[in-house]
Amino acid sequence: MTTHVKKVAAAVASSLALMATTDSHAQGEENNVKFEITPYLWGVGTDAEVKIRGQKFDIDESTSDFFDRVDSAGSLLGGFSIGHWVSFGQVDYFKTDTSELDNAAPNAKFESKTLFATLATGYQFVGGFAEGQTFDVMLGARYMRREPKVKLFGVSFEQNRDIIDPLLVLRPSIPLSARWRFNPTLSVGGGGDSDFTYELQPQFQFQFTDHLAGRIGYRRVSYDIAKDNDTTKFDGTFEGFIIGLGGNFGNEPYRMAKKEPEPAPAPAAVAAVTPPPAPPASIDTTDTDNDGVPDFRDKCAGTPTGTEVDPVGCGYNTKLQVQFETNSAQLKPESYPELDRAVEAMKATPTFNAVVEGYTDSSGSADHNKELSQRRAKAVASYLIEKGVSPDRLETKGYGEAKPEANNNTEEGRAENRRVILRRFDSKG
Repeated sequence: MTTHVKKVAAAVASSLALMATTDSHAQGEENNVKFEITPYLWGVGTDAEVKIRGQKFDIDESTSDFFDRVDSAGSLLGGFSIGHWVSFGQVDYFKTDTSELDNAAPNAKFESKTLFATLATGYQFVGGFAEGQTFDVMLGARYMRREPKVKLFGVSFEQNRDIIDPLLVLRPSIPLSARWRFNPTLSVGGGGDSDFTYELQPQFQFQFTDHLAGRIGYRRVSYDIAKDNDTTKFDGTFEGFIIGLGGNFGNEPYRMAKKEPEPAPAPAAVAAVTPPPAPPASIDTTDTDNDGVPDFRDKCAGTPTGTEVDPVGCGYNTKLQVQFETNSAQLKPESYPELDRAVEAMKATPTFNAVVEGYTDSSGSADHNKELSQRRAKAVASYLIEKGVSPDRLETKGYGEAKPEANNNTEEGRAENRRVILRRFDSKG
């Protein structure tokens, strides 16, 4: 590797270390560290116009020629993230030979060894039109080592070159279901050793388990290179289908939709609530919501039929009908009346202590869902506290996509799983 290449690689690595350190200090223990490694098979074909020492010819090897003309090939992708800072590296190698050349002498033969090495780092933005969507914006560089050789009339022509270019890499990740994601990648560069280069790599990811994922897609890498007064030239693409199987790990790995439920908080030992004495016969004992508590004493009117309630008509586990901005913990104003009723119930029952539990559907990564559910639970607790509920009567817990109540494969089911529950621990729960 040339000195120029080493300097660029060192600069990118130093930037990654600096950003990771900065983000670690900013977010502390809430940072989620993840990494993945995926080997690929790339059925690469080549379509190019090549000129070596003034000798010009065309190469047209389709993906269907891969097994006939590729002597050896391999691809390895690695990714790393800490908090919102992300980086990835990819190495590809393939060796080809063919005697099918246009604009060349009879019996001409072309051999080529090609090595790609890409490294990029940047920031991951969370959010979009789908919950769990992310968008990576990264800067980096790609190194290409080409060792082409042409044999014409028994004479060999070769021109080995090291090519390195800066890159802008855009990598969105869009959840399609509990297991499927669409991960297209676009990178553009140039101005280094080539005039222009780009890569387009749309692919689908399927999560088999918490730590095992398969990928399938198509990859196209294009270069436009002209050197030595145009006596050496390469203008073409490397492209073909890709398939890979790899692992992902970290302190918050990808989790499937159906997991064993986490245990509910243990109920706290408190004094039993003594029911108020029965009202005189002259008092109206109408019970509109049929919860067993007359309206004059019911502090939680409208309790659903069959709900177990305390002596003042308040349920032990209350599903709050609250709404948030998309992919955010910002409460919508239409949620305030529901939360105000919860405030009134807690003020009417001094022993009403509760855990505010937040849940999401299975769209998106598990670590993002857990973080989002925790922030939403805190937002609800903050509202109750602002309205006069003592902070020591509330706890918060984000469960993310755990313990689904409905099928995450339907829109209706996902909507039902996006919920906040006020779970009391002063008595039954």
